[in-house]
Amino acid sequence: MGMSWDEAVRALTAPATPFEIVEADVAGRRLRVFRRTPPSLRALFATARARGEAIFLVYEDERWSFADVMARADGLGAALVSRYGIAPGDRVAIAMRNYPEWVVAFAAITSIGAISVSLNAWWTSEELDYALRDTETAPIEVMAAKATTHSG
Repeated sequence: MGMSWDEAVRALTAPATPFEIVEADVAGRRLRVFRRTPPSLRALFATARARGEAIFLVYEDERWSFADVMARADGLGAALVSRYGIAPGDRVAIAMRNYPEWVVAFAAITSIGAISVSLNAWWTSEELDYALRDTETAPIEVMAAKATTHSG
């Protein structure tokens, strides 16, 4: 018979495993955290940059390398700052289906210190309007430049 849920969790989070859990101070509170988690999104993006041409995203017949994704994120991040005046702490919404561009938008937004607000692309205009006002999202419309056109 296989492992129970609790046994599997213990096996995955035990000392010296990739998902080892330890206690740490986070913003003045003692919390259980993964030992090997990058300390920031910037550090996480640095590991992505180090992967170069290795495949990062697969969507239908498209293959996007780590370098492709990070180059697109850098370009969108630069546009958010220079064209739209987005600054660290600003909220920027993403209302998009699960396309590779969603990852690019999230990486771009967070890499410039802004806050990504994920919205459901299937919401009605009234629901989107409410969410944008409720989250105090930056009052701009930004659509990530797409190398390909996705249908559906």
